[in-house]
Amino acid sequence: MFLGLTGWYPVQDVTDSTAVEFGVLIGVGVVVPTLINEWRRRNESTVAGSSYASMPSRAPAQPVPAVRPL
Repeated sequence: MFLGLTGWYPVQDVTDSTAVEFGVLIGVGVVVPTLINEWRRRNESTVAGSSYASMPSRAPAQPVPAVRPL
């Protein structure tokens, strides 16, 4: 929100178009931070995925027999 307001105030001096002001407010205040967060989340998952790939896998659990002998 801070980024959106920071972009919105200078745009008011440049243009009188409410649509442009609204576009800057939403674009810079909502869309850009969302894209940055998604980019960072994807990069973190790639890094985390590579560290898990180097870890040894657990042995599969032994199956439980369906009927136990008496």
